[in-house]
Amino acid sequence: MEPIELGEPIAAELVGDLNYRLYYVTGRFKLDFLPSKRFGQHIAGVSFANEQLGKNRLMYVADTWSMQQGTDISLAEQLKFDRVLNPEFGWKINEAILFQDILLKESQGNPIEIREQSQAGGFSRMTMGLTLVSNQVSLRGIMPIPVASYVLLGGVVVIILSNLPERWRPLKLSKQLHWLIHAIAIITVLFAVECIVLNWLDGQVDDEYIELLILYLNLMWWIVPTLLLVEALEYFVWEPIARVNKRPIPSLVRRMVVGVIYSLAVFCMIAYVFDRPIASLLGASGLLFTIIGLAIQINISNVFSGLAINLERTFNVGDYIEIVGQGIKGRVSDISWRATYILSGETRSLFPTARSTTAPSSTTCVRPP
Repeated sequence: MEPIELGEPIAAELVGDLNYRLYYVTGRFKLDFLPSKRFGQHIAGVSFANEQLGKNRLMYVADTWSMQQGTDISLAEQLKFDRVLNPEFGWKINEAILFQDILLKESQGNPIEIREQSQAGGFSRMTMGLTLVSNQVSLRGIMPIPVASYVLLGGVVVIILSNLPERWRPLKLSKQLHWLIHAIAIITVLFAVECIVLNWLDGQVDDEYIELLILYLNLMWWIVPTLLLVEALEYFVWEPIARVNKRPIPSLVRRMVVGVIYSLAVFCMIAYVFDRPIASLLGASGLLFTIIGLAIQINISNVFSGLAINLERTFNVGDYIEIVGQGIKGRVSDISWRATYILSGETRSLFPTARSTTAPSSTTCVRPP
């Protein structure tokens, strides 16, 4: 970033016609001084040239043997072993780039540079770069564009076929298997679109637009699975329970579960996408849910008691029961998610009992012969 003065060498030696000088250089260098061909990686390094001596008088050569300490391992592996990059920063060395090329620059009328460039055709330049990737495991951008294109096409076809009316579908599948194929296709399409867009835009637009696009993609990776999870509850939880008990699940229960799922998704997006603390938000939400729960605790208690009765099947329609201590006895005529109806032997009328009472210790259940 700023001009560097080599100063005095830290080691100097003359052996025959070999003049050895060792310099230690420190300073602030540019990141990504070489164009990166892949999204999500950075290239850090150094490039230097002597702009007074042409390539016919001075040619740089890389001493790779000394860098690799005479071993057969790659330069990148040797740098990792030497812990050149502190892993606490969250980045690791993926590849080491080392090459020599020719520098052609504007002379701006300098006679020395004009003469040297005209005679030598440029200056020798040495460049070394380290490709840095994040320590975090990520699949983003790793799929080649040709493969992603075929994956995208196949996923779109599967989504279209899965959304056709049931009578037009080529395969007759169960709802659970149909949802599974549909979900895999949606996730695959999202992944392929992400790979194609990021690889295509990398180097084409400014970094701030890339960061904004990544923000939207990160949100989609939370929104899409959340919607798929809510849909999966319908096929794998609510419908099987309703089929067994031969009555639909109360809408209040469904809305409560869906609300909890959406709330958790929002909290996760705030914490992991926007990188904001959610401790205060969780505290306020907990207080709000407590107030709502106290206001509707009777209805909630009725619903969950009804769920317990329908799932545990403490008694069934047609059983004769007696609730000890409450003077309620009769034959069960109907059991819903919110109330149990008993046909009294005295009045022969249908009336709701205490809402979904499930107390084996205080309930006598006699099955008819």
